[in-house]
Amino acid sequence: MAATVSLTAASTVAIASNILDLNLPTSLALIVVSVVAGLVGLFLDDFERAVGALPGAGARALRGSAARLRAAARRLPRRRPAVPLPGRRVLAPVAAFAVAAAVAYPAASLAVRAPAFDDRAPCRPPIELRVLTGPENRDAVQESVAAFAARETDGACRPVNVTVFPAASFTDVGLAFRDGWRRPAAEGTSGEVTPLLLPQPDVWIPASRAEVDHVTEHPAPDVALRDRGAIAASPLVFAVPANFTPRVQGTLPDPSAPTWGSLIDAAERAGLTVARPDPDLSETGLLATAELYRETRDPRARAALEGKIASAGTPRANVLDLLCSLRRDRDPAVAVVVPENAWRAYEQGEPLGPDCAFPVSAPARSYVPLRPARGGSLDYRFVQVTWRDQVDRARDAMIDRLRDWFGDARLRAQGFRDTDGRTSDSRPTGIAATVGVRGLDAAGLRAALRDYPRARPPVTAAYVVDQSGSMQKPVIGRSSRLDRARELAAQALSLLGTTDSVGLWSFPWGRSASSAEPRRHVEPGPVDAARRSSVRRALAGLDRAEGGHTPLYTAIGQAAEELRGKGVNPAIIVFTDGYDSAPGGLSAAALGDRIAAPDGGTPRVVFLAIGGRQCGEPDVRALVREPRVRATCLDASFPEADQLIGRLFTDLRGGRR
Repeated sequence: MAATVSLTAASTVAIASNILDLNLPTSLALIVVSVVAGLVGLFLDDFERAVGALPGAGARALRGSAARLRAAARRLPRRRPAVPLPGRRVLAPVAAFAVAAAVAYPAASLAVRAPAFDDRAPCRPPIELRVLTGPENRDAVQESVAAFAARETDGACRPVNVTVFPAASFTDVGLAFRDGWRRPAAEGTSGEVTPLLLPQPDVWIPASRAEVDHVTEHPAPDVALRDRGAIAASPLVFAVPANFTPRVQGTLPDPSAPTWGSLIDAAERAGLTVARPDPDLSETGLLATAELYRETRDPRARAALEGKIASAGTPRANVLDLLCSLRRDRDPAVAVVVPENAWRAYEQGEPLGPDCAFPVSAPARSYVPLRPARGGSLDYRFVQVTWRDQVDRARDAMIDRLRDWFGDARLRAQGFRDTDGRTSDSRPTGIAATVGVRGLDAAGLRAALRDYPRARPPVTAAYVVDQSGSMQKPVIGRSSRLDRARELAAQALSLLGTTDSVGLWSFPWGRSASSAEPRRHVEPGPVDAARRSSVRRALAGLDRAEGGHTPLYTAIGQAAEELRGKGVNPAIIVFTDGYDSAPGGLSAAALGDRIAAPDGGTPRVVFLAIGGRQCGEPDVRALVREPRVRATCLDASFPEADQLIGRLFTDLRGGRR
């Protein structure tokens, strides 16, 4: 009897050890799936053979358990599991052990002698690689890394998952690396810090070495960036509608050696608008600006150049948005500064972002790429990112394999050139087989970051924040609508430069319903360090206002009156949930009369509607429909603050309604 107990005890240890080779969550998941899906019945033969020859009461208890489980299994629907499961020889003992533990626990002390288990280990969790790149390049990079992951897969096990994330603006990415991938929260909002929504990358694929050099000038202590060379190139081109090309080329002073300036002037003479992706939002737009500024260091000349580049497309957050707006216009009269690979995607009818997600056979209007004699190129880099607390040799080895996979020509199939400037054999008509790769440098990028805010068209902004009781209601992702308003206002403040002006109002203000009225916190004036700090402090101090009425229209009227004569291109940006409930207050028509300016300086009114019905609120809709008020509305509860505010300022600086 002692020998039997010893044998059965040893068998129990063997079963437990075999099961515990899997981690606990995996073991529990296999047990639940096998029972719920009705798989236990498939393995009972193995189980009964395992206990059939065993002696003693423990064996009888287990055989009884098997019989009861088989009867229950017959009553369950036979369905295959929705996820792949390990083989029969692994699940059989798992099911057996589950039954023994759950049904025959009193007999556990007697244990059993089980047959030998298959010692094959399950697939190890795959290595997770996170790749950060610009929205313009995400699809091309995603296609390439998907092919890499498929090549690395050996049989049923997948050793690596690669996820590609679109980067925010280069300014945000640079600050994120500098600050350890976290940034300070807007003053007055909940929490000490607000993490960036994107995961920390293992690989960064920027469009230019200039970006890498700029970021590594101010290294963060928690991250190491290793530039592992270029993986592709794409020259910047001046793409002109085919029907305008003869007129543009015919007015160039030297057609054999054009410059960016001469191409832009010739396009204007031909009746074309010139556009580029917005530098505040687009990595490509910022690099194109650095390329345009190469031809002159004179700030006045750069300001004159910016005056010739108009807003086109809404929104034009990146080069794909810009080209999509051209595709939807059947007869565009716009010349664009874009990378050659993006022009090829347009010409070949490929998808161009979410608003042009489906391919077309051919664009309604073909474009011809022109290049300056000494035009620059984007040289896409492969940058390995190592975080201090995430060092992993296996991941580093997989990054090495990914870098080898990209090589120097992997992206040619997606319309890029290789690192020597050679294009694919199937190049479209009108481009050279090989071009020189003249990359941008960090000094040029710094000049664009410094001078573009001064050269772009200015804005005179009045920020009007609703602090009524309804703004204390929660909104998804924030503790309150007022927190969301402060976040958006802080982002809007960050996009103002020294040539802009700003003031701040809130409403209602008063200790009772009868005294509720707007309040000016910061008088409108040029944006300098002191005024910027005053706006931040006032935003942080906003809290729920006393009083039961919400004088929305009155606040807009007061801000409009105080903006007069304070700057050009006036705009009133209202952060609100959209209620106007002041007794005896202004109507939409009366507000139109109050803010209209006879000299054409009537300010634009932009509602950033938070919570509730957002832009569907009746008081907001009434003002948008009022012809004497230049009002628009953007739903602001959900979109990312940087993209939403960036698109707003793109329109404001372009003077669009």
